[in-house]
Amino acid sequence: MTSEKYELLGRTYNDQLRAIDRDKALRNILDIHEKRYKHVIVSDTLCTLAFECVNKASELRLKRNKIAHYLWSCWSGEKVFGTRRTAALPMDGKENRHSLLLSNDELQEYGTEAHQLVEALQNLLPLLPSKDEDDVLAENKAKE
Repeated sequence: MTSEKYELLGRTYNDQLRAIDRDKALRNILDIHEKRYKHVIVSDTLCTLAFECVNKASELRLKRNKIAHYLWSCWSGEKVFGTRRTAALPMDGKENRHSLLLSNDELQEYGTEAHQLVEALQNLLPLLPSKDEDDVLAENKAKE
């Protein structure tokens, strides 16, 4: 089986995962590699960078969800006002989780953070070693 076929199998599995499940899967992969394989394939430094990227992606996912799932309108020339699509009324004395006020600067910052994450991932991915599945299987068979 060629590596393209393995990639297809991986994508078939991953495409079914929600973003939060992909986040958990990546954390699990990194944790297993660290504890079980003791950084034999991926160095401690690269694992740390990968964890940082996963953490940043998780943080940005939460911000993205607020932006994507709120209804937004112009508050002023500098801010936008968003409300959740819910019929729930705000409760007295509790933080208002049903609305949000964001400045244009905050939105710009979110975009900058997302762009920086993409750049970090583009720099990280080529540093990760590529192991051909057929070679790994052959090595394992030779050890038996």
